[in-house]
Amino acid sequence: CRERDLFGCVDVAYLLSFSMIMLNTDLHNANIRADKKMSCADFVKNNVNYGLSNQGTPLPEPFLISIYHNIATNQFRTSDTDPFGPDRY
Repeated sequence: CRERDLFGCVDVAYLLSFSMIMLNTDLHNANIRADKKMSCADFVKNNVNYGLSNQGTPLPEPFLISIYHNIATNQFRTSDTDPFGPDRY
């Protein structure tokens, strides 16, 4: 992993990944009012410090800000030809 020093343990990568999925849902779900959507500052505040899970080292704010703006600009989408999509079942 190129970012070996960024994550103190795999739990931090897992927690951040889950937070990214939730952010994507929050920002791109039409059922969530614009005034209730998570701000960049809230995303950073919620993810900057995972405490002892990250050996007490906070995640860099520029890194988290970049994640926020990338997700705000590029919604996560599944492929229409996803072999594991709902049409499979």
